[in-house]
Amino acid sequence: MVCISGGKDSLATILLYQSLGYKIRLYTIKGINRGYPEEFESAKKIAEDLQLPLIIDYLSIKGKKIYVEHPLKNMVIAACAHAYCL
Repeated sequence: MVCISGGKDSLATILLYQSLGYKIRLYTIKGINRGYPEEFESAKKIAEDLQLPLIIDYLSIKGKKIYVEHPLKNMVIAACAHAYCL
């Protein structure tokens, strides 16, 4: 499973593991990063273009402070992806 944000780092990871012969599933969380709402659409497009299954969770972060990137983002994604892999 590859956690995908829709950016170049996650795309490079996908392509690397594909070249090594791994069967890949993608995982993303919509709504985890209010600073970059386009992340989800980008992740979805990559999954469609590469014809890979995409598991999507939805998260709503409340509050007045808007982080460019929420400090808990990577921890939440890793914990959720770990749960799916088990």
